[in-house]
Amino acid sequence: MKQFKSPTLPAHIADNGMKSIAFFLDGEEQQDLDSAPWHQAGHLPQASFSLAHNQQGIYLKYKVSEQHVLTRYKNINDPVYKDSCVEFFIAFGDDKNYYNFEFNSLGTALCGYGGSKTDRFDLPVDIAATINTLSTTIPQDAETGLYNWELTLFFPFSVFVHHNKLDLKEQACRVNFYKCGDDLPEPHFLSWVPIEHPYPEFHLPEQFGSVVFV
Repeated sequence: MKQFKSPTLPAHIADNGMKSIAFFLDGEEQQDLDSAPWHQAGHLPQASFSLAHNQQGIYLKYKVSEQHVLTRYKNINDPVYKDSCVEFFIAFGDDKNYYNFEFNSLGTALCGYGGSKTDRFDLPVDIAATINTLSTTIPQDAETGLYNWELTLFFPFSVFVHHNKLDLKEQACRVNFYKCGDDLPEPHFLSWVPIEHPYPEFHLPEQFGSVVFV
């Protein structure tokens, strides 16, 4: 099983806000979203993430470089996977259900919980709204023609509404991380853990990897 370790975010970093958190995550180990089992031709984006945690929640930063950026959706629980999108799926302990958190490059969130793609419930809008976001998009590079964007996220433990009193210290959780864009001129589907499936599908918890919160 593919695995990595999540460091603890120092309290003074968290207290200084999202820009400070984003800077800290820049210095942590970057995990590449380098599995593209359904890619056949055309441009393939580059994407990576870094992760940290503390007693307040989970901190995550994505870095993306791609040829097209689409940002149409502005409301929580809109279908942001059709835009330029990054995703984070996580399951705690022995729970067969998992959370899916999906964001376009603006930070618009789609959040759900359940045991499969067809057995899911959207998280309440007021809960999803407590996820802090910081998005940055750099203008198109004149030489490469690529757009570069970053998204930093803070998930307070209260977001995980089906799990009370979470304590992640020295715990392992099942996870996967993704990059997609269903409605882009060249749709793509990237993942951290390689996926074995005949067509694009991210809701496969049996193929999640693992993160250890140290």
